[in-house]
Order: sequence, then C-alpha cells, then structure tokens
Amino acid sequence: MYSHLLLLISALTYCQALYFHIAETEKKCFIEEIPDETMVTGNYKVQLYDPNTKGYGDYPNIGMHVEVKDPEDKVILSKLYTSEGKFTFTSHLPGEHVICLYSNSTAWFSGAQLRVHLDIQAGEHAQDYEQIATKDKLNELQLRIRQLLDQVEQITKEQNYQRYSATQSGTKYDLNENLEGKTYVVTGATSGIGKATVEELAKRNARVIMACRNREKCVQVRRDIVLNTRNKQVYCRQCDLEDFDNIRTFVQKLSKGKFELDRIDGLVHNAAMMDAERKVNKDGIERTFATNHLGSFLMTALLLDKLLAQDHPVRIVFLNSNIIGRKCELNFDDLNAESRKKYDGFEVYKQSKLAAAMFARELAERLKDTNISVTVADPGRTKSNLSSQMDGQTFFLSRWLLRIVSFGMGERRVEKAVRPVLYALADPAMERVNGVFIE
Repeated sequence: MYSHLLLLISALTYCQALYFHIAETEKKCFIEEIPDETMVTGNYKVQLYDPNTKGYGDYPNIGMHVEVKDPEDKVILSKLYTSEGKFTFTSHLPGEHVICLYSNSTAWFSGAQLRVHLDIQAGEHAQDYEQIATKDKLNELQLRIRQLLDQVEQITKEQNYQRYSATQSGTKYDLNENLEGKTYVVTGATSGIGKATVEELAKRNARVIMACRNREKCVQVRRDIVLNTRNKQVYCRQCDLEDFDNIRTFVQKLSKGKFELDRIDGLVHNAAMMDAERKVNKDGIERTFATNHLGSFLMTALLLDKLLAQDHPVRIVFLNSNIIGRKCELNFDDLNAESRKKYDGFEVYKQSKLAAAMFARELAERLKDTNISVTVADPGRTKSNLSSQMDGQTFFLSRWLLRIVSFGMGERRVEKAVRPVLYALADPAMERVNGVFIE
C-alpha cells in the first residue's frame, strides 16, 4: 500500500516514537517496507497501568518479546527482552517486514493494560554516530562525511527498492475525487510541495487560498496555476508566519468582510524555513521556531472556533519529516536558541519541526470527538528552498554532497512527493481518520 499509517509521534519519551496500548498477552504487529541489506533498530519501553494512580509506571519484571519476519515469512529475529531496551536486525530481502511485539505472561499483572513506546529507525537513522566517532576516532568533519556517505548509500537502496516495488505492484496512488465546492488553505504555497498541493487541488475543482509571505510571487504562481488547471478559484492572501500580527490579520479577513470564507474543508501547514545564522522576528523570537511552529500554532488556534462551528468534516495536515527522529529533543530551557555556544540552523530547524509534531499529536487528541481530524504527512526527500537559505560555511559540505547525490540519483519529484499530502487532505479513505503519521 502506498501510504503507511502510524500512530502519531509521542511527545514524551522518544523523538519519533509512537506509543500504543496492549493487553498483557496481546500481540501487536507493524508492517515496514524495508530495502535489502538495511539495518533496523527499535528502541522501546514498556509501562504498566496502575489503577491506584490512574497512570502508567515502570515495572522492571515485564518482558517484551520481539519477533521479525521477512517478506518470505521467515523469522529473522525472535528474542525476549527486558522492559526497556533496543532490538536490532538487518534485512536481507527487500519488501514488507512484519515486526511483532508482545509481553511475557505472569500472574503478577495478568489482564493489565500495558503502554509500549516504540521508535523504529532504518538505514543511516539506525546508526549510533556518537559511538562510531568514539570507536573510529573521527573528528567532527570526518564524522559528518561518514554520515553523508551513509545517506548516499541509503538513498541508493531506497531508490532501488522503489524501482523494485514498482515492478512488483505496477500501481501508483492517485486521487480521483472531484473537490468542487470544497475550500482549502495552504501555507507556503508558492514553491515546492505547497505549490504542487495547490495545483493538484485546483485540478480537482477545489477553491484554494494560497497563504504566502511574498504576495507578488504568489500572484505570478497563481497565474500559472490558473492557466494550467483552468480553475480561477485560486486566490492569493498575504500571510507571513513569523509575523503574528500578520497572521491575525489573515485570519480576520477569512472570517469576515469581502474575503470571508463560507467554509474551510482543509488546512495545510506547509510553510517552513531554516536560517544559517540566528535571526529574530519583531517580537524577539528566533525566526525558524516562530515560522515552523508558533506561526502554524497561532493560525490553527485562531481558526479553531470557525472550523468547529462547521457542519462538515475538516482536515488539518501538518507537513513534517523523519529528520525529527535523529536524536532530537526539545530544549525547553532554550527554545529561543539564545544559550547555544554556536548557532546550528539545522538543529534549530529539527527542534521546530519536533515541536510542530508534538502540537499536532496533542491537537489530534483534543479534537478526537469533533468534526476535525489532524494528520502529519511526510512527503519524503524533495527539492526545497531550505538549502538556499543556508549560506554559511557550516553548511557548505552537506549542501555540496547532497547536490551530488541529487544529480546522480534524482530528487523525488514534487508530483510524487505531494501524494501523502493529498491522501491525508482529501482521500475518502481518510475520512474521520485522526492522529496518524503518513509517509
């Protein structure tokens, strides 16, 4: 199946972890599409529900059995682990691997409910680069080169697997719905995934609001989209997500006056940025965090009453990336990136995207019994304007190598990368589906 649905990212323990609940002897299985010769690691933690505290706590006597089967249904891992730890395996065949977990059975907690936190990483994401640097005595530059070379190798495997998968299935996802009468708001809509989302929605007769920082550029892009789709119901509205006053003005115009929208069926939080050096907005907030998280947070909060008052389903889609699984964590003592010895734009970017994912998870939980559903979509590795903002010497090496990779391998075209967004936003199969991560 093209899209893989996962429970949303856990905000508490692991960066890209999901958590789920199982009964004491219940088995929970996941299907992961994995290229051949790819290392996979899973970090997990099992907690037991305590009826006295009405919460989940650690219980070291609980064991977790992990079983992995390859595409030929051959068991390649079967082992009993402790209540917290890590399992590792390497795929030797490309395709769907089934990963199953279940607890050991004891009379001490028979019939109890367990919470299992699980973080599965594959390829270069599964590597412990701190350990590699110590073992091989690599300096910072050597380690960075090692990481990038691993990325090149993994991209090659993924590309090969995509070609293999296409020959096996021969099918491609496409949204065949006529969206006439529906209205969507898309941020960061003048390039990349945002532009592609607008164009695909316009092709299907939807009304689309392009929320863009640069209105002049938006007008030019909008003209091209209208010519290509023959749909005039595409509109430019100025909205700078690092400017909170501007966001309030944008929402006010959508809520009353000549630009008022009678309905909103979907909101796509696509806009994102990354700086090479620390800059702040007019409120003194670091720009990357303000744009990538706080701006979408504020826009959603201001639109929420309007969305809840509607008598039809509404979908909110946050675009994110699997980079938040790379040993990232929120530094709540320095969300404004003021205390860092050296500003690292990429780390600040990852922190902002993790915060956005955590917000999406909490929002999905709070809105689960309403007309609004919340999903996170990862379009994969695509060309974007982020790298053009990275002019500092710190980012020269990674930009240079990744461009070589893109030239040799080809980046994922936006026409394909936009599919998870369309699936989350408008596919009937996602009607009322809430709190999932789509790749």
